[in-house]
Order: sequence, then C-alpha cells, then structure tokens
Amino acid sequence: MKPISKHLVVRVFLAMSLAVLTGCMLMMPAMMAPGMLKTSHSEKQEQEQMIKEAVSELALNRGSYNLIELGRIETDGRAFPEAKFREVIVNQIAASGQLVLTEPSQEQAAAAGLTDEDQQVRAILDAELLRLESRDRLELKLKDARSGRIVWEKRFYSLQPSSASSHDH
Repeated sequence: MKPISKHLVVRVFLAMSLAVLTGCMLMMPAMMAPGMLKTSHSEKQEQEQMIKEAVSELALNRGSYNLIELGRIETDGRAFPEAKFREVIVNQIAASGQLVLTEPSQEQAAAAGLTDEDQQVRAILDAELLRLESRDRLELKLKDARSGRIVWEKRFYSLQPSSASSHDH
C-alpha cells in the first residue's frame, strides 16, 4: 500500500469509529429513559412511604397536641417538589385520624373527638426533605405554638435514593 492510502484508511477508520461512538451517545438517553422513569417513580414511592412513616410516628409522639399548624415546609427540590411534599404531609396528617390541621370545622373537631379545651392545644410542624449524596433526609420538628419550644423532633433517612428507607434518631 502507498503511504497516502494508509493515512486514508486510518482517517476512514477514525471517522467511522467517531460516528459509531457519537451515535451510541445520542441513543443512550433514549435507551436509558424507561429505567430512569422506573427509578424515579420508585424513589417517589419510597419518599412518600418515608413521609407516611414519619407522620405516623409524629402522631404517636405528639403528646397532648391535637391541632397541627404547618410551619416551615421545605425541600431542596431534588428529592421532591415542594408543593408535592406539602400535599403528602397534609394528606398523611388527615389520614392519621389522630391529628387535625389548624382551624378545623366543628364537624372535623367533633369527628376527631376534640373538646373546646383540646382545640386550644396547638403545635407547629416544620418539615424539611433534602437529597444528600447517597440518601434522602426527612426532618420533622413539632413546636409548641405558644412558647416555640421543640417538643419532638426526629430525622428519617433512606440509605440510598432508590433503596428501602431506614430511620435514625
């Protein structure tokens, strides 16, 4: 072969290799998307389960507090959108059957068995959900509405964003 032909063969080989590699890189997101959606969906389910467990524990450790006012409800947006986070907390409080959000109607108060005296005992719930490097962290704080004193707080962790959750105090 002539020296020019060797260069031409090498150039053609490199051009074809580049085209194949570029094509793979362009196709990779489309090929991975179904798996990523599944992971994202399972992460959301895991986070909702973690919130559900946290609110259940809150209900058990609320002391004499029956009425809960939502205070600071925040997320970094990477773990869960803030509006959805607030919605899940509100739904879990309502589903607990033990906690009532502030300003309940007379029907809600009666259904929850709250007396006029019970309705005076209020607490403020602060919640924060953050995506850390290898796991999510949910922190709940229950504060006395009058004094601002923290009466209960706990952090809940998932081991990994897509793994089963475990809890830590």
